[in-house]
Amino acid sequence: MQRFVIKIHSWLERLFDGQPVPQYEVNATTMNMLENLYKLNQVCDNDAHNLIEDVKQKALEYSYEALRLSTILSTLGLDKSSLSQSGNVSLNNLAKIALILKLKDTSISSYYCGIHHLARDTRSVERMHNMEKRLIDALTIKHRDSIVKSSALKRTLRELTDHAAETEPKLEQRLRETAFLGRKSQEYQKIITELKKANKEVNMDPSLYHSNLVKRAKDLQMLKEELAPLQAKWKSYHSLPADISLAKVKLEEAKQEMVRLEMELERRIGSI
Repeated sequence: MQRFVIKIHSWLERLFDGQPVPQYEVNATTMNMLENLYKLNQVCDNDAHNLIEDVKQKALEYSYEALRLSTILSTLGLDKSSLSQSGNVSLNNLAKIALILKLKDTSISSYYCGIHHLARDTRSVERMHNMEKRLIDALTIKHRDSIVKSSALKRTLRELTDHAAETEPKLEQRLRETAFLGRKSQEYQKIITELKKANKEVNMDPSLYHSNLVKRAKDLQMLKEELAPLQAKWKSYHSLPADISLAKVKLEEAKQEMVRLEMELERRIGSI
């Protein structure tokens, strides 16, 4: 553990390059975090070192290639100093193209390969451009549809707002009426409660309740309806045949039945 702490501290001293290292608490959590940072820093340092070495190697290769080409041009009497202005411009253009195409050398095959890769990348970019164009067209259509729907919703909102403004006085009137009816309902409920209490106090006969009176009125009407055919039958006896004895018997029976029904009617009326 102590060796690891010394290793981390040495790394921090190198990292701060002579500046004082900030104080930190030596515990498991802190050392774990510093270890992760140390490993990540080592990876980044290795990547940077490899990149630098690669650039140095490419620079050396370019120097050798430039020396080789200069030797060839000098042998042919075509060194840079002997080239015309247009030749120098062309040479510079070839050098710029080689850099743009990221060629490993300036041979014709490298130029062909670079141009081929550039054409392939161009086609890929064109495909991506066409895809994005189609996507933009689709989004444009959706945007127009959204604008149409938004306009319709705004128009509907205005209509609803106007309708609400028109119906608001009616709603307020209804609310006032509802509140009034609610208060009246409470008042009537209070009166009903008081009347029920008063009925209990005076021991009122349940037969005098409204529901019972309505039921007895219906019963009375039914008795009247039953009595009507009997009365009609009794009246028909006035035109009986000459057989007086039989007529008297029938008349007496009808009178008794009528007397019974009248007594029943009087009894029910009396009970009401």
